[in-house]
Amino acid sequence: MNGLNRVDLIGNLGGDPEFRSLPGGGAVANFSIATNEGYRDRQSGEYRQQTEWHRVTVFQDGLVAMLRKHAAKGRQAHVTGKLRTRKWKDRDGNDRYTTEIVVGPRGSINFLDARPERAHDRPPAPPPEAYEMDLAA
Repeated sequence: MNGLNRVDLIGNLGGDPEFRSLPGGGAVANFSIATNEGYRDRQSGEYRQQTEWHRVTVFQDGLVAMLRKHAAKGRQAHVTGKLRTRKWKDRDGNDRYTTEIVVGPRGSINFLDARPERAHDRPPAPPPEAYEMDLAA
């Protein structure tokens, strides 16, 4: 029997994605997503909120293109992918480990909030004379 490696996160993008080209063609996008969990402290009775940060890597070309167009810091997103831990060496030669959510062919990214309006996304305003009415008619 095969195992299941699946992650579902709903959170906010911590910054605009970073994009790179891969040596063999294709592109990759990286971004962080913050998930918040609220709870009431048993001792003080105060409401507390805890934020966890998750690193997301996207290899699927269609999703990378979508992120270029729609992703921005603060947007709320639902990310589906799988966990992967990579080992790498730092500048001093020490082993380091990074655990990230990898969004590949079976993953998805859906934005849950309204798309923020950007100046270049808006249709041009009609000329002022389009609003004038001839009241004499």
